[in-house]
Amino acid sequence: LIQADQTAGDEKIEAVVRNYLLKNPEIMLEVQTALETKREEKSRATRAAFITESGSGIFNDAEDAVIGNPQGNVTVVEFFDYNCGYCRRAVGDMQALLKADNNVRFVLKELPILGPLGADEAALRAGMGDPAIGAHFERNNTLAEGLNITGTPSYVIQDEVVPGALGLEVLAQKVANVRQCQKATC
Repeated sequence: LIQADQTAGDEKIEAVVRNYLLKNPEIMLEVQTALETKREEKSRATRAAFITESGSGIFNDAEDAVIGNPQGNVTVVEFFDYNCGYCRRAVGDMQALLKADNNVRFVLKELPILGPLGADEAALRAGMGDPAIGAHFERNNTLAEGLNITGTPSYVIQDEVVPGALGLEVLAQKVANVRQCQKATC
């Protein structure tokens, strides 16, 4: 008898909730937005923790190319692919940032995800015998996976992963934020 009363009560509650949602379907959009926000916050926190744990590999791998000021007070790390058209366009943003701000250190991390590099095949084959080259690509790939980087260009600026070729203004603002509050987003 108690079970039957509880089942009837559950059915009444379900009917009330169903009717309410049917009359107010915009609530489902609010719920979806809240869920996406919660997931993004969790993802951001996970990436920030990974950046803290793997900072030396991200910011100071001796095998990575460094341009700009090697002793700059803000480091921007770019994961790029030579075959990425967006990466090629982002080079202009990088050059403009470095020209406008002589206290930025730019670290370039090769992340060949779009296919062969299009390099000199003979030189590439000769270099393939060097285990350091494969190890370097593997380190970059492991870092990209840990940072949940799935496309290029993607940047790491202080505590944040910034995906996409977002332009000079965004990069410059992130650098300014690091100087202001020690975070890419203040």
